[in-house]
Amino acid sequence: MLVAVASALAACGGPKGLTTTPPPVAQPGVADTDVVFDLLMAGDEGAATKRLKAIRKRDPMNATALLLSDSIGRDPTELLGPNSYPYAVRPGDTIVGLAQRFLGNRLKAYQLLRYNGLKAPAVLAPGQTLRIPQA
Repeated sequence: MLVAVASALAACGGPKGLTTTPPPVAQPGVADTDVVFDLLMAGDEGAATKRLKAIRKRDPMNATALLLSDSIGRDPTELLGPNSYPYAVRPGDTIVGLAQRFLGNRLKAYQLLRYNGLKAPAVLAPGQTLRIPQA
């Protein structure tokens, strides 16, 4: 009986005056690439690489996945440029925050780590000197 009522309501468009909004459509790969970024920042390059391969197989032109793949596989000097200037780390600085501020993209944090010869996870100390690529 209940199935018949539900079918009848569905066939006539549902109860009058009620509108339904479709659920939001998730952008493909967004959450997956966030997981990859978190893995990189935790120092698990192997797991990040494995997840990236799956993302790129599903969506070969995913810009975030391409950026993160480059962060792992390409020379950071090639990616960020050979010219740099010294920057003294201040209290509260993080590699992600510095990547956002100086490179315009927090996802380039792993590139900045590698550019400076550091391994993730990285804890920056006030007074520590980093090389910041010049634009």
